[in-house]
Amino acid sequence: DPAAGGIRIAPCLGETAGIEARYRAQWLQTIAGYIVEVVEALLFVLLAGLAASLTLFDRGDRAYLWFAAALVITAIYRANQAWYFWTGYETVQGYELLIRVLVYPLGMAAYVQAWRTWFRPEMPSWLRRAVPVLAGIYMMAEFLRRSWFYGYFPSGIDIALHYLILGVRLAFLAILALITYRGIRRQGRAGWYALPAVLAIAVALFAQ
Repeated sequence: DPAAGGIRIAPCLGETAGIEARYRAQWLQTIAGYIVEVVEALLFVLLAGLAASLTLFDRGDRAYLWFAAALVITAIYRANQAWYFWTGYETVQGYELLIRVLVYPLGMAAYVQAWRTWFRPEMPSWLRRAVPVLAGIYMMAEFLRRSWFYGYFPSGIDIALHYLILGVRLAFLAILALITYRGIRRQGRAGWYALPAVLAIAVALFAQ
């Protein structure tokens, strides 16, 4: 990575007692700063359990299971923030493999699939198959852009992979917009009730 190396934070110089006190204070600040990630992760897991339990009342609707899967993936992402900064066990490459290569693409695909099964719009079969294909392309491109390949590819390849990922994300956004549009046309008022949730999730998925 061209930006790697060097001292990023000025070292602390002083007596042992003072440095240890500062070290403890920094750790307490880190723990307090990321405790909200753990709380959010637990809430997402509870929501996933609630969504999955609704299949008991409507066994034919797979939307609940897709939402449960998407919420669990979101919980993994939130909890990993605390795990990374609290424990020191997860390497940068481990974070990249789990979050950037797996969680981001799978979470996006799961939410799109959840809304597709919720709205049940009339869509061509090739468009339904596009979601897993796009997720696979997303994972492959992210894998090739991560730190274990730094220095192996020319800069043009990295730029091409960046725009490939951007194109995949825009394709996911377009599919979600099409699903929502056709779903609202099909369901009418019930579809409009779901629109605020679609928009809120879309902001979380596509804000970048």
